[in-house]
Parts: sequence; C-alpha cells; structure tokens
Amino acid sequence: MLKPLKFNDEMLKAVLDGRKTQTRRPVEGFSVFELVEPGFWRIHGPNPRSIDELDDGDQVIGTTPEGAEIKVIVKEKYLDLHCPYTKGEHSINARDKYGVPIVGLFVRVRVERLQSITLGDICKEIGCGLYDFRPATYGFQVWEELWKSIYGEENWEANPWVWVINFERMEAK
Repeated sequence: MLKPLKFNDEMLKAVLDGRKTQTRRPVEGFSVFELVEPGFWRIHGPNPRSIDELDDGDQVIGTTPEGAEIKVIVKEKYLDLHCPYTKGEHSINARDKYGVPIVGLFVRVRVERLQSITLGDICKEIGCGLYDFRPATYGFQVWEELWKSIYGEENWEANPWVWVINFERMEAK
C-alpha cells in the first residue's frame, strides 16, 4: 500500500517554493542491513530485491539461485529499495495536511543511516541555505532536535535506516 508523505504548513510552503527538496522517513520492515565491507551491504528483510532489479552503480552483495554470494556494483554509498512513499521511479505520494495531492514532483530515493546526514542534506531537509548555520555544527544540532521532536530521543539514539527522498518541483509547460 502506498503511504502518503504529509507535510505541515511551513514545510509544504517550503516544498512548493522549491526550498525544501529532501525528506527522511524511517524504513519499516528492514531492521538489519549488514555492512560486509566499506560501501557494500547485505540486505535482510521481508522483501530483498533481486539483483536483476538493481540500478547501475549500486554496491550490494547478492546471492545466486545456487546460493553462491556475488558482489554487484550498482550505486555508491546507498541501496535503492522499494519505497512505500513512491509511485514508480519519478513520482511520489505527497499530500498537504488535508490530504490534497501535491503534483509535479520528480523524485529520487535512497536508504541510509539517519545520522549519516550531511550539512548540505540538512539544508535540503529544512529548506535553508548552507550558510544559515554558523558554526556549521549548529546545523547538526538543529537536525537532531527536529528529528527528536518528531520521532523521539530513543529513535535518534537507535540511528535507524531511513528513506532519503529527494524531490524537485517541476513546472507545467
């Protein structure tokens, strides 16, 4: 079932204005991604993706039908999985607080650890500029406080895997 991505009024305005271009949501049903070696992950969960379904550049450890492990290079640093918030590769089920769909968003999705966020990604999440945080460490503090206010301190401490959903507003021609 496709889940809607809902935004509060402030974040919805930032999305529509093109300032907020990224959001994160906890990955449900995949509690373990085992690091095999730097940049390579083994998938554990209810619906591991077939090697044939991966995109160019991903880096994963897969298993052949005979049970042998093989290394497949697909994407750097992250693994694309089926995201419950997206409809195919380029659209997303985003809605305002009243459930009205937001149309015209182009999306890319990846999975990473919550606390692996960069300052640039924090700016995309919050809808601000890179130089709005002085010192730069303040941006990480703001991000931590925001996440804890939504999901709680225990979730932050667990450093869960999250969907990283990048979107770009596309104007109708």
